[in-house]
This record gives sequence, C-alpha cells and structure tokens, in this order.
Amino acid sequence: EFQIATLFSNNFFSWKEVATLSTYILVALVVLDLAFLYVWRRIGRPWPRKSTLLALISGWASFFFAVVAAVCGFGFHFYLQYCSYVAWYYFLPYTILCAIAALVLFLLGFWAAKFGLRVIATSDDCAMLPEVCEDVCDDDDVPSEGNGLTSSDEECDGVKCRVYQAENGQGVRSAKVRRVPGFSCEPGCQSIWLAQEYCVGPRRRLPPLSQAEAPTWDQGLLLLLHIFMFLFVSTLLTIGLVTFARLADTYWYMRFVFDTKWGFALAEGYSYTAPVWMGEFGQMVRGNYWLNMLRYLADRDIDFAYWPLNGLKYSEGYFTNSGVFHEFDHPRWEDEQFGLLLSDSWSVRHTWKLLDIQALMDSPVKWTPEDYPCERQQLGSACGY
Repeated sequence: EFQIATLFSNNFFSWKEVATLSTYILVALVVLDLAFLYVWRRIGRPWPRKSTLLALISGWASFFFAVVAAVCGFGFHFYLQYCSYVAWYYFLPYTILCAIAALVLFLLGFWAAKFGLRVIATSDDCAMLPEVCEDVCDDDDVPSEGNGLTSSDEECDGVKCRVYQAENGQGVRSAKVRRVPGFSCEPGCQSIWLAQEYCVGPRRRLPPLSQAEAPTWDQGLLLLLHIFMFLFVSTLLTIGLVTFARLADTYWYMRFVFDTKWGFALAEGYSYTAPVWMGEFGQMVRGNYWLNMLRYLADRDIDFAYWPLNGLKYSEGYFTNSGVFHEFDHPRWEDEQFGLLLSDSWSVRHTWKLLDIQALMDSPVKWTPEDYPCERQQLGSACGY
C-alpha cells in the first residue's frame, strides 16, 4: 500500500510538493472567504430565505460528497490492480456511502430550489401574520364558520387571506400558505452595486449598514452566496488534501497504519499475540518510505526477508504508469532494479541498502534513521523524493 503511494508520488508529484502547493491554495481560499464575509457585514448582513439556504447548503454539500466519492472511486480502481483487499474493504464502502449521501442531498436541494418551504408574505393589512419566511402559518386557532361567523377572501400583498367576520363586528384573519422556491429573488443586482460602494467605493469609510437597512434579497446576493459556498466547499476539500499530504510520508502515519492492521500482534500477553515476520519488502531509492519502513522494523524488532537478492528477473510483462499490465510476446530476463545484487550476481547494487539491512539483523537492532545519510548533492534522485 505504501509502496504504491510512493510509486504514484515518484511518477507524478511528491507529497511535499502537493502539501506546499495545496497550502498556498488554502491560504488564498481562506482570504477570499474572509473577504466575502467582510462584504456581507458591510451591507447589513442580509439573510436569504430558509428555502434558499436549504437549497444551497444541500446542493453544495452534495457536490462535496460527490467529490469525495469520486476520489474514493479512483482509489478503488487504482488499488484493485495492486491490493484488492484495500480496494474492496476500504475504498468501496466509502465510495458507496458518499455517493448515496450526494444523491440524497442533491434531491433535497432540488426540491428546495424547485418547490421551496411553505412561507407567508406579510403586509400592513396582515400584520398579525408571521414575519416573512420565519414561520409557517398556523390556522389551528382560527374558528370554523358557523355560530355567527361569516368569511370572505381577500388579497394581502399577493397572499390569499380569509377574513372571518363575527356578529359583533370583530374580525379574525387567516392565510393560505404558499410555497416559495429556494432560488426565487428580486430581479437585478443592486446589492452588488451597494457592496461595491461600501467596500471600495466612496462610501467605504462610512459605518456598515444596519440589518434593517440591508438590501432586498436579489439576484446579485444569490450569485454572491453561490460563489461563497463554492469557496467554502473548496476550502474544506483543500484542508483534507493538505492534512493527508503532510501525513502521507510521515513515520507516525505508517506506524499507525501498521499497528492497526498487524503490528498489534507483537504486543505481549494478549490472546492474539503472535510472532510476526516481514515476508518481503524492498525499494530502489533511500526515500521517506524506505526510512520509515526500516524505522518501524527497528522499533518493533521485526524479523524480515528482503526482496529480492537476485540482480535479474524472469519477466512476462510490465505494469504501465496507469496500472495496466502489458504482456510480452515471449518471456525475457531483465534487470531487477530492486535487487541487492547486480546482474552478475556478485556486485552490490546499492551500498546504502545493504548497510541498512545489515544494521537490522542484530537483536536489538542498531539501525537509526541518522545512519548513512544520503547526500542529495552527490547522489541526486537516488536519495528519493
């Protein structure tokens, strides 16, 4: 598993490069997020309708889980060609769960955007009704017709209201609830112009608008909220990438994975305690994977067999960088780059490798990561990534 990740890193980008680049991207995204929050505060912190929030949050959460599902699906396809156990029991369950979550959230967001929540618009004539988009009208306390009550329908700012008239002249109003789609808003982009005036324009030195002075929710605010949600989701994804890239080639992460999968059997006094023997391992460069692997074998004092000793191998084909196996027309003898010996079966291929392995043979081991440092100025890419 770690060798595959190392080969991927060597063929494309090192984890250090990924971590550095993604950190710069993360800083830029955080700055943009804060800039949008500053603009929102300057124009009075206008809030969208509940159905709008539901549609946007569900839609962008669906996008987030879809990206995670795509990454897990790629991992499943990639590891299926090298380590089917990891593919089926690690990547596939997360791929299915994230895909289901993305689908459910997408349907919820589509419903909120298309149909919306049940809300009531108010006017001066219907002052007793709830505030716009705050509550759903409750008609439970409205009396039924009869017993001296008559009713008639009126229009209250576009909302159908039913007025109940009693014999004593007192009236009781109720309203028929209607649905407001999540993406419905006032036409125009006056809010963007107002944001420009209060952030970089002539009104930038004035105090921010109060919430009562905030602009009406229009197409400009809807566009700004879409952009902010995209930046926010991108920030979360980048945080995940930065975290994994900075842990991927660390000894702590390798120790955690190995101890979780099989290293626990080395602990004494348990029913599952058992001797562990590392059947085969190898590497062509003295990079982080090699140093972390030897450090783990040294810390746990694990016996091993290095693979391979021979300098030639009988090959029937090879794997391409995409993981596809290409079969030769006829098998052939080829140079074994992982071998301890060269093709003459006598000369040592990599002195550093033999010295590292010999240091592991004593019990307790003598190997430490500081032994036999790899001078990159002398050996170049042979030191690994």
